Amino acid sequence: MLKKYKAGQCTPEETRLVESWYNAFSATVEAPSSTPDIQLLHDEGLRKILDADRRKYRAPFYRVAMLASAAALLLFLGVSLYFYRDNDRDEIKDERIAEVFIPGGNKATLTLANGEQYELAGQKNGIRMGDDIVYEDGSTVTSLESIMPAEGLNASLREELITLSTPVGGTYHVVLADGSRVRLNAGSKLIYPSKFVAGERKVQLEGEAYFQVTSDKQKPFIVVSEGQEIQVLGTEFNISTYSGYEEVQTTLVEGSVKVRTSLGDESASVVLQPGEQSTLRAGKFDVRQVDVSNVVAWTEGKFSFSGKEFKQIMDEVSRWYDLQVIYQGGVPKDRLVGDAYRH
Repeated sequence: MLKKYKAGQCTPEETRLVESWYNAFSATVEAPSSTPDIQLLHDEGLRKILDADRRKYRAPFYRVAMLASAAALLLFLGVSLYFYRDNDRDEIKDERIAEVFIPGGNKATLTLANGEQYELAGQKNGIRMGDDIVYEDGSTVTSLESIMPAEGLNASLREELITLSTPVGGTYHVVLADGSRVRLNAGSKLIYPSKFVAGERKVQLEGEAYFQVTSDKQKPFIVVSEGQEIQVLGTEFNISTYSGYEEVQTTLVEGSVKVRTSLGDESASVVLQPGEQSTLRAGKFDVRQVDVSNVVAWTEGKFSFSGKEFKQIMDEVSRWYDLQVIYQGGVPKDRLVGDAYRH
């Protein structure tokens, strides 16, 4: 990719990636000079171009502390070195690196109660539930009436569950029948009824989602996730419950929520206030104050590094870019600060 950069053949995204990596590398990173990409940095012509462009582009691309930039972009360096070891042809190296770093976008699959599936349009960013399932701009995804026999159009059938799922590298949102809005992060799944006709509004989550719940004192909103249930009347909160982690994190942005274990033990429940995060681990809750903006940064198209372990950050990056991260010599123990745009 550095050769393409010098020749002026990089795409705008590749250009920003190279310049940001060089900013971080030149200030904080030492690497063996024997690797082909590092050797290229000794090319005086390339260095002059990079130094000039660094002054021009440094501020607008990554709004991060230098250490955060270096840590995030080390992933690019590590992947490039991996492919240099395994391939000898430059065109293969560049092609594979470009494939690896394609960012995620609007991708999701909608599965109806009868098993029918719809791959939702990538140029849209959300759907809205009603008698018809429509995109946010009003265009139709499908009609519930069109897939149910006339005699089946009753409340019980309308409560059958629908599944919205995002792949790795995908995000989407849905406005539920009650007006509540749920935004799914990459690699997540939301199961919900087409209409809420019972005495409660219950949904099930796998992965991560941000909820903006419409107030209805007569029908509490309940989110079921791994090992816990959250009951709310109207509020905004984030839940992270990815498989592979031995904990579930619930972060309250506005309002008030009650979090309890899925066993329904009230003695094991906690009530969160805005700015608090509960972590359920081994059946017990731990509550602490957090910077909410760091937790919900993904809803604004950003990665936030502050307060997270290195592996957690790399897991977020790998889910968005659809990468496999391999650690040689163990996972670094570094704690990072700052944020970076996901696109």
